[in-house]
Amino acid sequence: MRNNLLILLFSMVLLYGCSTYHDFNSFVRKAQFLENTWESNNSGVVYTEKWIRTNDTLQGITCIFTAKDTIFYEKNKIFFDGIKIVFTSSIGKYVATNESVLKLRHLTRHKLTFANKNQCIIYTFKHGQLIIKTWTKDNGNTIKEKYVLSKKKL
Repeated sequence: MRNNLLILLFSMVLLYGCSTYHDFNSFVRKAQFLENTWESNNSGVVYTEKWIRTNDTLQGITCIFTAKDTIFYEKNKIFFDGIKIVFTSSIGKYVATNESVLKLRHLTRHKLTFANKNQCIIYTFKHGQLIIKTWTKDNGNTIKEKYVLSKKKL
């Protein structure tokens, strides 16, 4: 009986440790590639994403604009919510709903994946570029996007 209890306890600790990431500092060491200003310019559409660390949060700003107009502006946060590391965003004054909270699903030195049942965002650092892939389910359709950004030259 005692052995079964020890096996159960060990299994629970192992499962808990593998299912989520609990140490934000350890996460930041692996995700430090994200901290920068990234940009692409395709056919006059400029996509900029800037990430900085403030205390226990990675804060990001995403902006897509043309020479004449801002098309999209979003504030992003990656933080430890007490249980898991999550990605949230707000557009203007509107804060994302709980459904827009994306949980960290995969982490390596070159790749971050955040997802829920309706959305996914993947950040990959490859050959000095930040590759962002997203998919969103909307009314039964899956909308996929991909952006390739380079470090902004000062």
